[in-house]
Amino acid sequence: MNFDDVYKTMLLKRGGSVKNSDIKNSKDSINRQFQNDPSYKLGKLKKRNNLNDELDLDTRLVNNDNNPLEKKIYLRPDTNIEVGDYIIYPDITYLVLAVETNLISPRADSTKCNQFLKWMYNGNLFETQAIVTNQTKYTLGMDVLVSGIAETDSRFQVQLPYNFITKNISIGQRFIFNDGAWRVTQTDRVSEEGIYSLLLAQDSINAEIDDVEHEIAGAFANKHTYTYDIPTSISIEKDKSINLVYSIKDETGKDFDYSLVTVKNTSN
Repeated sequence: MNFDDVYKTMLLKRGGSVKNSDIKNSKDSINRQFQNDPSYKLGKLKKRNNLNDELDLDTRLVNNDNNPLEKKIYLRPDTNIEVGDYIIYPDITYLVLAVETNLISPRADSTKCNQFLKWMYNGNLFETQAIVTNQTKYTLGMDVLVSGIAETDSRFQVQLPYNFITKNISIGQRFIFNDGAWRVTQTDRVSEEGIYSLLLAQDSINAEIDDVEHEIAGAFANKHTYTYDIPTSISIEKDKSINLVYSIKDETGKDFDYSLVTVKNTSN
């Protein structure tokens, strides 16, 4: 019996196999040498469904010669990586668009995020890193907005993780970037699981409600400064009634919707 036969017999007695042993040895070898590779770089992993935590992540970066914004990022064996996760370095953030797990060292095909996207939903501000791509050259024709303003066929595609934050983005949502306003005309969370793809059409900036400086569409919507004309103290006698007259106006002098006001009396 040669050495190979003895080795196989020993593995079988221990409940193992040659294949599993080879895989384990390969993983051990990669882990021992991982940081010695010239392409090694320490990063942070931010999971798409847990954006509050950043975990240390050992990576090896391989360039895509056809697109410098894309990277093939190799990870240590058994690393949990998913489409829609962020891989973060001090000077750059990548969004994972595809994962190859059928390798000893998993690979995350990733693209550089180039826009910090901000949006309002139910009066609250949300923001996340995203990939924004100009799609104008792939479209034809002209759109006419509801306002009657004719806009050219400018288009942007946005890719961002699909998670508990971004799922509130729907058709009609507006954004501000690239010195203009844009509205969502199409959403897609099916084609690539974990990725939310948006198609944006050109819109018009509304100076009354948009915070152009900080690139937040609708930042000032439903936000007003109110002036109250309400007595600070009232003298009344027992068993007597009083007619309380007051007014609430916004910064334009327009009356507040008094149906939203509730008047309560107390023993004081």
